Amino acid sequence: MFLASYSATKLNIPYAPNTAGVTDFTGGGGLTVILSSYDPNAEIFATNETWEWLGRLTGAYIFPWDVQLSANFEHRSGDPWARQVSFTGGQTIPQIRLRVEEIGTRRLPNLNILNLRVQKSFFLRSGHKLGLQANIYNALNINEPLGVTPLSGPNFNIPTSITPPRVGEVGLTYTHKLFTPACGRGAPRAARSRARRSPGARARTPRGCAPDRRGDTRSWPSGRTSAGCRRPTDRQAS
Repeated sequence: MFLASYSATKLNIPYAPNTAGVTDFTGGGGLTVILSSYDPNAEIFATNETWEWLGRLTGAYIFPWDVQLSANFEHRSGDPWARQVSFTGGQTIPQIRLRVEEIGTRRLPNLNILNLRVQKSFFLRSGHKLGLQANIYNALNINEPLGVTPLSGPNFNIPTSITPPRVGEVGLTYTHKLFTPACGRGAPRAARSRARRSPGARARTPRGCAPDRRGDTRSWPSGRTSAGCRRPTDRQAS
């Protein structure tokens, strides 16, 4: 199995947010909304007309002995940003922090993340399955920055956060497919009760089952088809 997808978006944001955030509850703790003050200073290099894109590749292959290998690769564009400068000395506004270049003049590095998984499945009886899997996240162990300091000064362009390192994980999964038989011992109790109350009437054969010589039905043997009662298909079971 192989899947691929790609998307690109052209942003058109006239005013970039320039506030620290407003909460809907007094004292914080609620939903934080970052807004623009919509004043003349907020219009300086405030337009964001950049592109962002995302591409994904996913593949899986089942080898003999029920060993499955899968991979997930993601290519994501880096966030656009611009240099900022802190101005001081004004009368009405003693200090203000403004952008001095357009948003998108600088970009964070693109992210290329690869995740791998190896799984061995053990099929047990009656729809039970046990899986032993090993996952490797960020298999390429990239350490690209996710955020930097945009303010001019000694800390300019210094990363504030980076991509998490390579991580390994071992897990155990258990799957049980719930299935209601159409006939036999696993049939609904109400249907069996109605058949017992009318012994003189001919029992109605459930869908997907053939009556035997005595007029009742028999459940199928596990793993094969019986002449007395055949296993219903997925469409019949649903």
